[in-house]
Amino acid sequence: MADDGAEIINALFDYIKNKKQESFFLLFLFQRLGKRNMGCYIL
Repeated sequence: MADDGAEIINALFDYIKNKKQESFFLLFLFQRLGKRNMGCYIL
């Protein structure tokens, strides 16, 4: 499960690197939702 989560996070970071305009929006949502739902995957 942790490996799958890591792949998803890496894919998101690659997407963010390619789409810098959307990075702030994605990071905002990811932090807002991630702290409740996926906090263990972020850190």
